[in-house]
Amino acid sequence: MNLQSPFFIYLGLAMLAFIVSSTSVPVLIWFARRFGVMDKPAQRKVHTEPKPLLGGVAIFLGYTVCFVVIRMYLIPADSQYQPVFLALYACSAFLLGVGIVDDIRNLSAETKLIAQIAAAAVMIYFGVRIRFWIDAEWLQSLLTLCWFVVITNAFNLLDNMDGLSGGVGGLTTFIYFILCVYTQEKEFALPLLAMTFAIAGFLKYNFYPSKIFMGDAGSLMIGFNLAAFSSMITYIGYGPAQHMPIVTPLIIFSVPLYDTASVVWIRIRDGRSIFKADKNHFSHRLVALGMTHRQAVMVILFLTFDVGLMAVLLLKLTGAQGMLVLLHTLIMFLVIALLERTGAIKMRELAGRENPAAGDPPNVENSRPE
Repeated sequence: MNLQSPFFIYLGLAMLAFIVSSTSVPVLIWFARRFGVMDKPAQRKVHTEPKPLLGGVAIFLGYTVCFVVIRMYLIPADSQYQPVFLALYACSAFLLGVGIVDDIRNLSAETKLIAQIAAAAVMIYFGVRIRFWIDAEWLQSLLTLCWFVVITNAFNLLDNMDGLSGGVGGLTTFIYFILCVYTQEKEFALPLLAMTFAIAGFLKYNFYPSKIFMGDAGSLMIGFNLAAFSSMITYIGYGPAQHMPIVTPLIIFSVPLYDTASVVWIRIRDGRSIFKADKNHFSHRLVALGMTHRQAVMVILFLTFDVGLMAVLLLKLTGAQGMLVLLHTLIMFLVIALLERTGAIKMRELAGRENPAAGDPPNVENSRPE
């Protein structure tokens, strides 16, 4: 038995991340209750009793222990990624702190945005850029900055039901781990696996009915790390297609991007601030169609894993085959959007029947119960 084989290294790292994360959660639950770091029920929230926050700290602790092991024993000291990983860890700790302060004192959206831009600027300074065929460095930097802000906020917005943001984040990091194993980018595969199982340790206590929330501390940190790794990983040069693989991250992140885009559109359409929280997220709309909270979360998790696995195939497909993967993804979200629209129309019709003064006159012929 070769304990130095990649399989046993990956297995040991996964177990370490999971154990540290899962064992720290009960302590953090006690700490949050003791010092009042709680998420209280509100109109825009689905939970009916206060829940401890600080779950993001458990994820960070599991990741931190593995990060030390990776940096000291699994990645060469002269690796070109050592400074980048140190910068990423420092930025993650910074956003974790910003998230904790926000969970306690409710920072403004502008303050959190400035913090995200500052952290992204540090990563760009250390050479993390989305390049592809773009030659102008300023355009690379601008595109990368926008990507960091969009993905970080997408996971922050997705944190609206038990197990949702953590589940999507864990599946996404695992999909990127698979992709890095395939491309033999071990330097990225190791921390991605650590993050995956650090999240899994937290999810043990976060699936419905949850005992703790990750809070903004966790969602900001997870989103930022995924934005960073997705910017650094190589997508081209592994198959016959020249440019098709560059849409890989768009497909992998299609679920949080769909949620973000649809919520922003609804808020703009209704004349409300895009920064004002509400219950119009993808998960809320699935519940409005008749699903339970647990079912809505599971549908989104299965969808995330499905499109993510399809995206991994892009690296070795021809351009025509890649277009089929892209078309498959677009059709799936088109079907979802049509179902949501039909459900919304039915709900408005039902509301009008129950309260004629608020809508169209009731249709007597169809008013009997099913």
